[in-house]
Amino acid sequence: MSAEASGGAGQWFEASPWAGLALDGDTLRVLAANPAAARLYGRTPEQLCQMNWAELSGDAAPVWEGRAVHRREDGSAFEVEVATGAACADGRALRVVQLKPPACDMEGTLAAEVVEMLAGRQAVEPILFRIAELFDRRFPALASAALLLADGRLVHAAAPRLGVPLRHSLDGLPIEEAPGSGEPASPYWGESANTADIAADPRWSRWRALALDGGLRGCWSEPMVSGAGEILGVFSVFLARVRPLDRAERRAVRAAAHMAGLAVEHRNLTGELTYQAFHDPVTGLPNRILFEERLRQALARPGHEGRGLAILYIHLDRISVVADLLGRQVSDLLLDQAARRLEPALRGGDTLGRVREHDFAALLPGVGSPAAADASGERVRQSLAAPFAVLGHELTVTASVGAAVYPVHGTEAAALLLNAETASRAAQRTGRNRVQSFQPEMSARTRQRLLIESTLGRAAERGELNLLYQPQFDGAGGRLCGAEALLRWNHPEIGLSSPAAFIPVAEETGLIVEIGRWALVEACRQAARWAAGSERPIRVAVNVSPVQFDRDGFVESVAEALRETGLDPALLEIELTEGALAGDIDRAALTLGRLAELGAGTALDDFGTGYSSLSYLQRLPVGVIKMDRAFTQQIVSESDRPPLASGIVTLAHALGRRVVAEGIETEAQRAAVCAMGVDVLQGFLFGPPSDVGTFASRWLPETARLAGASR
Repeated sequence: MSAEASGGAGQWFEASPWAGLALDGDTLRVLAANPAAARLYGRTPEQLCQMNWAELSGDAAPVWEGRAVHRREDGSAFEVEVATGAACADGRALRVVQLKPPACDMEGTLAAEVVEMLAGRQAVEPILFRIAELFDRRFPALASAALLLADGRLVHAAAPRLGVPLRHSLDGLPIEEAPGSGEPASPYWGESANTADIAADPRWSRWRALALDGGLRGCWSEPMVSGAGEILGVFSVFLARVRPLDRAERRAVRAAAHMAGLAVEHRNLTGELTYQAFHDPVTGLPNRILFEERLRQALARPGHEGRGLAILYIHLDRISVVADLLGRQVSDLLLDQAARRLEPALRGGDTLGRVREHDFAALLPGVGSPAAADASGERVRQSLAAPFAVLGHELTVTASVGAAVYPVHGTEAAALLLNAETASRAAQRTGRNRVQSFQPEMSARTRQRLLIESTLGRAAERGELNLLYQPQFDGAGGRLCGAEALLRWNHPEIGLSSPAAFIPVAEETGLIVEIGRWALVEACRQAARWAAGSERPIRVAVNVSPVQFDRDGFVESVAEALRETGLDPALLEIELTEGALAGDIDRAALTLGRLAELGAGTALDDFGTGYSSLSYLQRLPVGVIKMDRAFTQQIVSESDRPPLASGIVTLAHALGRRVVAEGIETEAQRAAVCAMGVDVLQGFLFGPPSDVGTFASRWLPETARLAGASR
């Protein structure tokens, strides 16, 4: 096909999903026809180029704009929407004709929604699910399924009404083993395929029982084809009785397959959102992103209010013990087997996803009461009752299931999922292995924790995290010598949140690594700014979680933060608690030594309240001991020197460590710790933690002293 014959738009003409013809402007003979026109008329492009417009339209006075009836090679009639335009090639006047099938309501809705979802950068799977869903709603007697082709195998993408066993039997199936794949008229080779009677068709012998058990009697399949003619997948519809598809149904199947092909081709061309990005790699189920999108789509669907909707949140109890004792491979296989048990316990139109490491969630359209949701949750719970056999181990898994129902327990996607998870947590607290519906009076603390978990991951990028700085003073001369950076979270709903509220959650979820990295870089950046404008730069202390410290690459992350901000390593002090160091002493000592090689300082925080072992303190190269505020609070007068506090200072100095006293609030406490020989002082007596602006305006213009001037 030449570009000239199609009016200089050859690439568009050839790849267009709509039938296109280029006609001689005088004789109306067909000069060029694209692949879509060949499919529409049932002729080859060469055959079409031997015909004229009157032969195709069957009318001596053809319609150039609007609806018309044309005929295929076999004599069958079909309707088209005709649109024409003028063009010129090599001095010859051309008439370029575009023909589209008349859009029924479903087809128009399909096109509009698919285009909108593509423009919104949706993943292909929600789009295919929506296409199948719209088709099933338009034709209640049919059940549709979209299957993609990947590396010679079928991949289940969407089947709202298709039973789970049949979906599983087709998912991952090699094309050569698929029903009808060896036939000339096969969707896998670009042709429509019709199975009039599954019960009698030998091509369905392998799947006959599954299909018949699911109430399926016939099947019609259309290929999903790219603009270049590549077979991308198959769109199939199943009939509940033996009969042919009527004209409207066949047209709708072709339209659905065409729109599905556009969506898949768009995904393949852009390469932005892959299957893996929206599915859990262990179980193959939708991940949290895709599950939440399905939930939002269900809530946005017209008419869902009258049918109801429920969420089940399924926590697998104590599966973390399996991972700890038997390893990650066993726990992953156990999770996959659990998923295979959970799916058949749900209905064909339900969605199961893996939304956290040990948690699944199920979306149940049409379940409109807490009692019905609880019954579904009980079936899910009982599906896990039998022991699992994994790599020679017999393992038992139970589930704590929480249920939330629209609109009783929420009207927004986030609220429903959060409330279902809250109910699951309540089931865990009250004995596990049970089903619990959400109750409004459930612990506000639990709900707040879940809110923290669900929003903490994006706190840094949303600008909700910030650092406050508390000044530190030289105990001998009273000069400002440092500042401790203290993390705070200004949550949009909870308000200002202290580390005690969210750091444990961050550590449990692993988010502390990302948050800690942010705090480290931010503190280094601020310290570098202060150092650039001061003749006496101060050291900044940054708290590091045990989870951060134990991760491989921690020292490299510190080095990267120093390089990125240009901070002198001598002005950084890494603060660690005793718990971070008391596990693997040898590994901790190695990490501390590498930090020392960088030139960064280290401090042991809250000393005296944890393990406080002299043997490990001798082995760990920390430069500073921070005496816990509990010792400082015991001091009530200048002459009052708690013996343990004095002993800590003596011990630290004997080992060549400097000592910081925290929590100083009175002059008596200041005098007492100074008499003990404490090196650095910190507390509300000198100043509370404050933002960067307040800290700089109060402490950086001149050297502060502990005397009255410092007050």
